[in-house]
Amino acid sequence: MNDLGFMTVALYLDYMAKHSSDQSPEELKKEYDNAFSYIKEAGYEYVDLSSWEADSMGLKCWLLLLQKYELKVSSYIHFESFAELEKDLQAGIKRAYEGVDKAALLGSEFLMIGIQDRGDIAENDPQKIREKLTAYFNAICEFAKGKKVRPVIENIPDAGLNLSKWEDVRAVMDSVPCLGYIFDSGTLLVAEQESKDYISALKDRLVYVHLKDMRETDDVTVFAFPSVSGKRLVNAPTGLGLVDVKTVLQQLKEAGYTGRISVEFCPDDDLPLSDSIRRSKKYLEELM
Repeated sequence: MNDLGFMTVALYLDYMAKHSSDQSPEELKKEYDNAFSYIKEAGYEYVDLSSWEADSMGLKCWLLLLQKYELKVSSYIHFESFAELEKDLQAGIKRAYEGVDKAALLGSEFLMIGIQDRGDIAENDPQKIREKLTAYFNAICEFAKGKKVRPVIENIPDAGLNLSKWEDVRAVMDSVPCLGYIFDSGTLLVAEQESKDYISALKDRLVYVHLKDMRETDDVTVFAFPSVSGKRLVNAPTGLGLVDVKTVLQQLKEAGYTGRISVEFCPDDDLPLSDSIRRSKKYLEELM
């Protein structure tokens, strides 16, 4: 059975939505202390942490929480607006180097390069965006050598970045030989392509899996990812959205994938957090 990890970023985003005008590192720490106890009780050994969380609470706090609950960091996600053409390349690379060092300090095997976008990015030349991203990725990979941290990217849930289709991800992989690929089961819905095509085309670079579910929404007040046909997509609790999780797991098995799978957690609408964390893990274990 593949090792299961737990991505915590949804907990952070929920906290920010509730307390955006009254943020408190101490209150956030209490929230995570509770959540980590539930994650450990559910039987997880690994968590995926992001730079948003690390910057809000500090690495020392994270190290203490990880030690307290005997959890390991599977991947560290460094978010940055890498695709902005007018942004200073060297300054962005320097911050990404800091992300590599933080991943190493946390004992993470992977540094996920999280590419943030702006709404007007699609107005820029796709080739120029790709060239800038490739320059970032090559520099980060070179810096990460010898630090036991593997830089990775996923199929990005933003059609404007031209990294949501498997063909676009493959082109970047061919330009950056040392970059690893994360298969994200949910974000491919943005490109409206088949999971089997991503797995088949990129299995030689596949080193990690984000098991994410998504669903459509008509609520225009919430942030959503627009698909190529205009559907508004948001994260969904594992197994309760549009992703055929059983088929995805079978396709990964047939491709020979035996690495770690992280649950990109989204709380159930009608369950306490502790029950929601347990439900998602039990659901996956039964399928695996």
